[in-house]
Amino acid sequence: MKLLTLIKWYRVTSKWKAAKKKYIDGEITLSEFLEENASRTVYNAIPFGEDVNGNVRLWVLSAGADKGGYYPVFSTPHACVAHMTAHGRAEGFPIVEDKLSDVFDTLNAIEPLREFGVVIDPHLPDHILISRYSIPNRSEEQE
Repeated sequence: MKLLTLIKWYRVTSKWKAAKKKYIDGEITLSEFLEENASRTVYNAIPFGEDVNGNVRLWVLSAGADKGGYYPVFSTPHACVAHMTAHGRAEGFPIVEDKLSDVFDTLNAIEPLREFGVVIDPHLPDHILISRYSIPNRSEEQE
């Protein structure tokens, strides 16, 4: 990895860690966290794709009692690739670089994806779960 790339990665990772820590430590609410980080870059794989056996499936995660599930997004592209391949996604899937707010807009706009929340960095112990009811700009009509 080139030095400039490494420095950029460290800065981005450090900013995400600081933002997540503020929320986890109760210094800010979930709404404040989402507002402060709406333009932060996240990485995700397109929701539908093949597993290593060639079966097409929807790549979301379940968590506890929330039967809707969570769409995984990551603070780095490397984390996205590592997580998805570790869970059986076929290699070569596209990685999307988006603002966090754009991910929410996509989930709100596509009917089958409206039932999902978002999990930021599901591979880390300090992941952030955002239930489907906490997604910004989700209207009552969509529920």
